[in-house]
Amino acid sequence: MKKNAKKLITLLFFCAVVTGLHAQLSVGAKTGLAVSDFSHANESSAKTGYKLGVSLEYMFSSRWGIQSGVYTTEIGISNSCGYAPLVNVPENYAGTVTLKLSPRYFEIPISAVYKYPVDENVRIGVNAGIYMAYGYSGGGSLREEGLESKHGLNVFEDNKMNGAYLDNYVLKAANKIDAGLIGGLFLDVYHFNISANFNFGLENVYDRFPIMPESFKGFKNVQNRIFWIGLGYNFML
Repeated sequence: MKKNAKKLITLLFFCAVVTGLHAQLSVGAKTGLAVSDFSHANESSAKTGYKLGVSLEYMFSSRWGIQSGVYTTEIGISNSCGYAPLVNVPENYAGTVTLKLSPRYFEIPISAVYKYPVDENVRIGVNAGIYMAYGYSGGGSLREEGLESKHGLNVFEDNKMNGAYLDNYVLKAANKIDAGLIGGLFLDVYHFNISANFNFGLENVYDRFPIMPESFKGFKNVQNRIFWIGLGYNFML
C-alpha cells in the first residue's frame, strides 16, 4: 500500500509539473461589433452596438484552457412597434408607439476553450460557458405614432411621460442583472485573435415588456440575444 501510495504521489507530482510547464497565461485588449435584439420583442429591428474590454486566458495545455475578461457593451433594440395605454383620453385605449433602447452593461464571461493547432502560429478553437452582466447606464426613446411627440428614456430608471396622450404614463425600468450562456468560434494568428460569439440571455430584461404587441395577447418577458465579432491582441505573461 505504501509503495502504491508513493507511486500515486509521484505520478500526481509529475502531472502537476507537466501541466505547469504547458500552462500559459495571457491578457489582451479586444474590441468588437455587437448586433443585438430581445427575444419575443414586438416587431423589433436588431440594433448595432459595440463591445470592448480586457480578455484573460489561461491554457492548461496546448489545447485546453479557460477564457474570461471584463467588457463594456452597448446593445438593445431598434424600432420595436406596439401599443401603450393612452392616459389623457376618456376611453383610455391603446396608442401605437415605437420603442428604441440602448442599455449598457459591464460583462464578465467565463468559458472553457479548446484550440486546434493548424501550424506553429495559427490555431482555431471553440469556446462555451456562461456570462454575467450588470447594467450601468443607457438611453432610448418612445415615439407616439401620428404625433410629433417623442420621449427620452433612461433604461434603468422608471420613466414618467410628459405631454401628449401618454402624460403621467410610467415606463418601468429594465432589470440591471443579466446572465446567460455564451459560445463561439475563434482564430489565433500569432498574437492576434479574431472571434465570433453569441450570448443567449436567460434573465428577463423586463419582467414584462413595456409595450403590448399588436396582437393584444398581453405583455411578454424578453431576454437579450447578442451576436458579436471581435478583434483582439494578446500579451503573454
